Amino acid sequence: KVNFITSHIALFEMARIRSGDRVLIECATGGVGTLAMQMARECGAKVVGLTSSPHKKDYIASYGAEAMTSEEFYAMDDLGKFDLILNSSGGVFIKRQLPYLSITGRMVCLGISSGVDNGKRNIFKMLHAAIRTPRIPILRMFDPNIGVFGLNGLRVLEDSSWKSKMREVVLSTSFENIRPHVDEVFKAENVVQAHRYLESKQATGKVLLGW
Repeated sequence: KVNFITSHIALFEMARIRSGDRVLIECATGGVGTLAMQMARECGAKVVGLTSSPHKKDYIASYGAEAMTSEEFYAMDDLGKFDLILNSSGGVFIKRQLPYLSITGRMVCLGISSGVDNGKRNIFKMLHAAIRTPRIPILRMFDPNIGVFGLNGLRVLEDSSWKSKMREVVLSTSFENIRPHVDEVFKAENVVQAHRYLESKQATGKVLLGW
């Protein structure tokens, strides 16, 4: 539910994407990214999905998106501009991706994965990412005509006004074919193995625990 609502709010409440828009999804192989790729493609957007693991490019391509590693993406100089960027790394990567926004382009920041080390929050990496997160003055967004949003899906679900609206959003969506991808289901007592699997960067979509 959180992944669906996060994807939906990012794409349609905040970014207001339309058919023909170019969308960059940095977290393309995760739970939110998998749903966001499907939603964006379903409404006619052109999607580029990024991954840090070359072997996951086929997974991204299977959803109709153009797949690239982060290294390939930043090495290219003819990618053009994007109407929407879903940023999950935070930190310096926000500043690094801002020039890729088109006029009236929107960036939605979903987290700070650059502050994670081997699947765990690292206090030093979190501080480093926080320090390198750009402080973007409103005046600096006038000339390029861009917008930057921050989104915490859990906070939205806790909001009383959104609790009543959430059912309406889910029921009104025309995305009957949108499906989450469950990679592996581990028994609850094997939670250590589940975390190790996540840390190995082999996972795509969601990794679940079963009781």
